[in-house]
Amino acid sequence: MIGDLLWVYEGLTQYLGDMLAARIGLWTPEQYREALAATAAEMDHRPGRTWRSVEDTTRSVQALRMLGSQWSSWRRGLDYYPEGELIWLEVDATIRQQTRGQRSLNDFCPLFHGGESGPPKVVPYTFDDVVLALLEEADEVLLIASLDIPSIKNLKVGIQTLDLLSVAGSKLHLVMNRAERCIEPPRKVCQGVLLFRPEQQRGKDVSL
Repeated sequence: MIGDLLWVYEGLTQYLGDMLAARIGLWTPEQYREALAATAAEMDHRPGRTWRSVEDTTRSVQALRMLGSQWSSWRRGLDYYPEGELIWLEVDATIRQQTRGQRSLNDFCPLFHGGESGPPKVVPYTFDDVVLALLEEADEVLLIASLDIPSIKNLKVGIQTLDLLSVAGSKLHLVMNRAERCIEPPRKVCQGVLLFRPEQQRGKDVSL
């Protein structure tokens, strides 16, 4: 079993399950918020998160299911359920914030999980598939880089990759970071190193 992405579908079903319980009235809004707060507090006080990623807990699921409760805070358990729920809560909140309430995870789910009508079937996916579905749903994509040459080259590769994936150029916004602060990018550097031409400028340059 290859379970690196258990946090994707188990975390998503955990998030949607609790949210739907509140939507249909099985929980009150206050109970739902309290449940999320309890999950966040539990993860915040789990020392195992300092050394073990949630993705690693998905790789070790067979072993973790057989262990008892001893040292569970340090070795972690099936945390892709609660931490996965918090990940998708952040994704949902980010989509709502960035689209000014026009879209949400409700729009992502049919885009990612939808398919042809017919009998149930197993459709595998990769982390790239998740990212691409989120990019398709996004109104804006920030490309952040510093002014060193390796970072600029990586930025160029990223832009070329997004081109190959047919991500709309109007979504892309460039942010240059130097000395722990974002600045307006030097246009000559962008046009020279990234081979930009004014008429082909993708999106707009922004600073934070």
